[in-house]
Amino acid sequence: MKKIVDFLIHSNIYLSLGASSLAYISCKLLGLGLRVEPLLITFSITFFLYNLNRKTDIKEDIINYPERVKFLSKYGKIIFYVSMVFYILSLFIAITKSIFTFLIALIPTTIMILYAFFRLKKVFLLKNFIASLGWASMVLLVSNYYNLSFNISIFSVFFFIFLRLFINTIVFDIRDLKGDESSNIITIPVKIGTNKTKKILHILNIFSFIFILMSTTLLNLNKVAYLTGFIALIYGFLFIFLINKINIKKLCEIVDGEMIILGIVCFLGSLAIK
Repeated sequence: MKKIVDFLIHSNIYLSLGASSLAYISCKLLGLGLRVEPLLITFSITFFLYNLNRKTDIKEDIINYPERVKFLSKYGKIIFYVSMVFYILSLFIAITKSIFTFLIALIPTTIMILYAFFRLKKVFLLKNFIASLGWASMVLLVSNYYNLSFNISIFSVFFFIFLRLFINTIVFDIRDLKGDESSNIITIPVKIGTNKTKKILHILNIFSFIFILMSTTLLNLNKVAYLTGFIALIYGFLFIFLINKINIKKLCEIVDGEMIILGIVCFLGSLAIK
């Protein structure tokens, strides 16, 4: 069982399922019916880009995540080629929908190029911003696939997802503290330490809940958003509490699973809330 879990995590399938779950959450919060294509596109894009990123982050990962480096030395090449096939398939599906859908699908790729190859990760807070933006852009992909015009409801879901992922990237910075310090990458934990970083995480966690609560009330989002926001708040309190109390890599696996948990909450909530 452990080998299966390790494979899902190190191959980035776990993260990619989180991206599909994010697309599902977007559908539910916006009151849209379920379609398979956006789920497949978001999975495929994430699967490829994170495997690509592993190649560019090898220096930091040798320090921060040596077991992943060991795993990728054995299986990384085949996984990368498989992810590339999925990526090409996702772009094909996107362009058959419309050129605009295709362009939105390229947003995470553009962000990843800026992040990895131009080393913008060394700019304070920029890597958190652009990584969160890349994930949140999937909300725009979903809404465009349903031919929705951009409006404040879509923005509210987009911003809620952005906030959740921004919180997550800061937790990952705590995990990568030693590697970032040795690579001269200035992050919030590097700059102010773990304890003060936890206070910032609490503020962002509470703010994200208040934001989705108000958005749901004022903009008439699907009422399952109330439950989704509340569970996100509790889940956030949980993993912030666990910082320095459990192995940081195990903690980040919990954080990576947030979108999957919220997707399950949306599914169960949509059955109960009509």
